[in-house]
Formats: sequence, C-alpha cells, structure tokens
Amino acid sequence: MREECNNFNPQLYIRNPEWNPPLASTKIESALKRFRERLTTMQTNCNRYSRPNITNLQNYALRQLPNHDSLIVIWADKNMGAVIMHRDAYIKQCIKEHLGNNTVYKNITDNYKEKINELNAKFDDFISKNKRVLGNEALTFFERS
Repeated sequence: MREECNNFNPQLYIRNPEWNPPLASTKIESALKRFRERLTTMQTNCNRYSRPNITNLQNYALRQLPNHDSLIVIWADKNMGAVIMHRDAYIKQCIKEHLGNNTVYKNITDNYKEKINELNAKFDDFISKNKRVLGNEALTFFERS
C-alpha cells in the first residue's frame, strides 16, 4: 500500500487542452442535454423577482435588530426559523442549559487550578529551553495555542 502512494505521478492529472473526450452513446448525450435544459429552466425560475410579504418599514426594523443592545436574533430548535429574545434571558438560558450541565462540565477546584498552573509553567520552561531546536514554525504554533 505504501509503495502505491510513492508512485504518484502528478503529470497524469494535468489536463491536455488538445484532447476532447469521445461522445457517449446517443441515449446518454440526450439525457445530459435534457438535464442541462431543465437545470437552466429551474435556475431561471428561481431568479425571478418575488414581491416581499412585509412592508418597507418592517423590513427596515428587521435589518436593525442585529444592532440592538437588549435583543438578540437566534435560530430556533428543529429548524423553526428565527427567534427574537431578550439578550439577558438568552445568556441565562445558555448558562443554565450548557454550562450548568454537570454531566459535561465540572467546577474547577483550587487543587485543579494549581495543577494547571504547574503544567503551564513546565510547558513554558520547556519552550524556553528548546527554542533553537523547535524552530520558528513550532514556536509560533505554541504561542497561538
């Protein structure tokens, strides 16, 4: 299997502009033609102008909602469309449903915090001692992570 990967020849995948593939059977070519025509028709029908079902004032109000300080626009569960909520209620709901889920998240104890700080210090020490060996790409990666 490994030998097959080593036999990769990129020249095999360069398109020759002078070569055109032979036509398929008449049945296949006519099916492709009908498919192209139907696709073009469907696309043309989708691009037609449709009159909005809301007034200009309603449209303006909807466009201003994302800039509102106390309201937030989110997507409802189960693909039920957009929902407007008070931002404070939304944040409380997120904390309760997600961060408050004890099966997923745990409270961090002081002992755990100390262990994390110890590991961070050891990591920083390792990086500073091995800067020359690691190289710039690895150092950039560690700085960003």
